[in-house]
Amino acid sequence: MDWVTIVVYLLLIVFGWFSVCGASYDYGDRDFLDFSTRAGKQFVWIICSFGLGFVLLMLLMLAVTFQDVWKIFQ
Repeated sequence: MDWVTIVVYLLLIVFGWFSVCGASYDYGDRDFLDFSTRAGKQFVWIICSFGLGFVLLMLLMLAVTFQDVWKIFQ
């Protein structure tokens, strides 16, 4: 894996979320993870994308692992 690309991607996500937090901040609000705020909704989508990415990568790894098994049955 290209770890530099992964680190840059994660940094872009974190800085983007901080940007959403800063742009939608109202004085007195302390809870950024509340779903009623824009930052909270963005955080939910970030977590969903990590979960979906993990599932897709595991399916890809499973397909690559059992690639030789499928060749035997053809």
